[in-house]
Amino acid sequence: GFVILCDTMTDHGAGLLKVTVVKATGLPAQSGAFDKTDPFVKLVLVTDDDVEGESVMTAVKDNAGSDPVWNETFTMNKKEEEDILEVRIYDDDTLANDFLCSRQIDLDEVKTGAPKKSRKKPLRGHSKIPAKEADDSTCYTMVREGKEVGKIYLKIEFDI
Repeated sequence: GFVILCDTMTDHGAGLLKVTVVKATGLPAQSGAFDKTDPFVKLVLVTDDDVEGESVMTAVKDNAGSDPVWNETFTMNKKEEEDILEVRIYDDDTLANDFLCSRQIDLDEVKTGAPKKSRKKPLRGHSKIPAKEADDSTCYTMVREGKEVGKIYLKIEFDI
């Protein structure tokens, strides 16, 4: 009923999510011997049922290789049920963008310090969210095929 809907909204809430993509380190090299990786980040809001919401992309960092710096801030419209932020990093390529790594972030945990209890399946690459860095960003480990490959530094703020 209606009452339950109100309850849920106070718990998680729809609203604006501000994400700053600061930098990445130790990304896997994809390209040929003479061509350094041209990485970019795609951020996607996702529900527990894998329904994708709004997505945004950073600029491509030509020849940035394994340690690109973006310092780009995005404001995303978060629906109530979109409580996962999926971070994907690709290598920009003429023919097709090569997938480098990804990670799912539990937005409930970012907001309250406690991960959502009732997930349908574990989040990809999820591990306990570490303490913030000196610049107020948080370092998240990225994964590819179950292996840890590189890190991304993000600032995530809720403006509800």
